[in-house]
Amino acid sequence: MPDFADLPQLLTLKEACEVLRCSRSSVYRLINGGEILAFRPSKRKVLISANSIKCLFAHPFNKW
Repeated sequence: MPDFADLPQLLTLKEACEVLRCSRSSVYRLINGGEILAFRPSKRKVLISANSIKCLFAHPFNKW
């Protein structure tokens, strides 16, 4: 599990990819599936809640 102590409250898409160690499309899949919270302050920028990523690690989901 990554260390969340140094994370800002909002992460860019690139930062979220680094924390989750996954691709941009995987992060978008998590956003569209409602697994993590994100908002789009402008047309090109996506900001992701660090708390939702923490919850994702605290309560992993299995869809197998």
